[in-house]
Amino acid sequence: MKQIITVVLLFISFSIFSQSKLNVDKWNIDNFIIECPKKYRVELKQYIEHKREQWKNVSNPFTAIYIGNDIGDYHHINFKDSKGRIYDFGFGQNDLEHISLFDKKLNDNPEYLGKSFKIFWDWKISSFPCCSGEYEIVKAYHPSILKLEIIKN
Repeated sequence: MKQIITVVLLFISFSIFSQSKLNVDKWNIDNFIIECPKKYRVELKQYIEHKREQWKNVSNPFTAIYIGNDIGDYHHINFKDSKGRIYDFGFGQNDLEHISLFDKKLNDNPEYLGKSFKIFWDWKISSFPCCSGEYEIVKAYHPSILKLEIIKN
């Protein structure tokens, strides 16, 4: 009986581990989607495929400069790396810990604007607006900040 429980626990642990960033390229696209109205599912799948392609070779952690947040059609939290690539964590389930990049009115904090950060990230379940301009809230895995470390110059 103990052996069966051990095997089951190992299987569960392996299943959870296999859903990490390292294996996200192997996920079926439906594994990313937690909640989505049926009429938006195809569009959300396309969005996630695009995100998965964008993020598949991003190192973890990576270094980038905080270039600010803004509201366009939705909230953006933008970082820029040394190659000029923009990383938007606006839809992420972000853990910014004690770092306040912006205030409740979304004014950027000048203490962090233009500063370099080491960004630890992964795919986390996030709620965000999707699709076709109606912006229904969906729940799916999305690139998210796990931890930020400011890089002192």
